Amino acid sequence: MSINTDKLMSIFETLKKDLGEGFLATDVWNTANARPLVKDHEYNKHPKAITLFNEATGMLGKTLEESDYPGLGNYYLINLEKNYLVVVISIESFQQFILVDLSKTPMGIVMSVALPNLLSSLSGLEKKDVPVETEAAAAPSENQAEKDSPEAGKTKKLRIPTALKEFFDSLTGPTFHPPEK
Repeated sequence: MSINTDKLMSIFETLKKDLGEGFLATDVWNTANARPLVKDHEYNKHPKAITLFNEATGMLGKTLEESDYPGLGNYYLINLEKNYLVVVISIESFQQFILVDLSKTPMGIVMSVALPNLLSSLSGLEKKDVPVETEAAAAPSENQAEKDSPEAGKTKKLRIPTALKEFFDSLTGPTFHPPEK
C-alpha cells in the first residue's frame, strides 16, 4: 500500500507553522512494526525516538488495561527537563511524536491550536493514505547475518530507562539546542 507522502508532509508543515520556533522534531510511524511512514525527511533527526515511543505507548496501554483504568486516549504528554515537551499521538494503526521547546512555544498554543489541528488532520487521512503492515509483512532485514541469527524475527525489547538515555543523548544533534542556564 502506498503512502500519500504529500499529505503527511503537509501535516508536518502545518504543525511546524502552528508551533513556530518551539517545533523541534516529529515523525509518524506504523505501530505494528515501528517503521516511519515517510523515509528520510527533515523533521526527525532522532530515529531512536520511534522505537522508544512505540514501546512506551504499548507498555502504558498494557499497564492501564491491567490496572482496570480506562484505555489510552488519542495522545499523552511527557514533560521533560529544561522546559521540553513530548506529545505522543496514537490513532488507529499509526503514531506520531512531537518534540516542543516550551520556552519558545507556550503550552496553551500546543494544547489549543497545534494539537487540535494535528488531530483533525490525522483523523482526516483516508485509510489508503496510511499503510497497515503487520510485523510478518514488514520488509526483510538488509543484513543476511541478522536474518540467519537465532534472534531473527524477535522484537527487541528496550528497557525504557536505557532507551530514554539513548534518545536524549542523541538530542545533541543539529535540530536540538537546549537553552543555556
